Amino acid sequence: MRQRLSSEVVFQPGRAQGMSPRRAWLAVWLVPLWLGGCLWTTDEPYLANRQPPPLELLSVEPASGAEGVPIDGDVVFFFDAPVFPQAVSRETVWLTASTSEIPSSRRVSLLDCSVTLRPHEPMLPLLLYRAEVAGLYGFDRGAMAEAQEVVFTTGDATTTSPAPAPPTIEEVQSTVFAPRCAGCHVGAQAPAGLDLSTVDAASEGLVGRKSALFDGATLVSAGRHGSSYLMWKLLDLPAVFGDPMPPAGDWPSDRGCGTRDEELRMVAHWIDGL
Repeated sequence: MRQRLSSEVVFQPGRAQGMSPRRAWLAVWLVPLWLGGCLWTTDEPYLANRQPPPLELLSVEPASGAEGVPIDGDVVFFFDAPVFPQAVSRETVWLTASTSEIPSSRRVSLLDCSVTLRPHEPMLPLLLYRAEVAGLYGFDRGAMAEAQEVVFTTGDATTTSPAPAPPTIEEVQSTVFAPRCAGCHVGAQAPAGLDLSTVDAASEGLVGRKSALFDGATLVSAGRHGSSYLMWKLLDLPAVFGDPMPPAGDWPSDRGCGTRDEELRMVAHWIDGL
């Protein structure tokens, strides 16, 4: 088995923009109380006191022992909670054939609480492959208790269903941002300086832009909704600073793993398609 890095997670105290170091440390202790238990991933004392349970692997597609797997297929690991994107790397999720590592990309889905492993090139037919995962952790989950693996054999066929095209920013604007967000996020005085009232304002204010409130976070990380702070806010993940977005109302109707909320999925699909 390939040597892996330590799964120990090291946290550093976070801060809101403009805070002095002293106030940042006070925020680490007081914000969870002010916001009803809001957890920052950078909140070392609070996280340590909680002693979060380990991230648990629920299932894998394809299942271990599967045969005839399409040569252009993916390996998808499903967990009991969203995986923290920075935990995902070659050292924690990988694919091998015999003793050779297969070059692959890795994608986190916050909506499905999954990590997808996608080979850069089609796999060879009629060959045994092994996918392994170790040391991953979640937003409010500790590192996995032990490594897990799945072994499968490819067939000689390819998948037949092409991936649907991602929505455009115009579609996301008319379906989500305008009716759900622009009531507050409009004009020069919009909260956090984020204007979502028009297509141009939303695109300029989101894609590649750093959060005004959470140090180091990118609002929309092109191609990766799992690393986009906008999705963290919409899903009310424990890492967010302040209230979830929207802060009140009947949307999103479901923020849990496997959510069927079509508008949440539209935003995530748009980001992944950038």
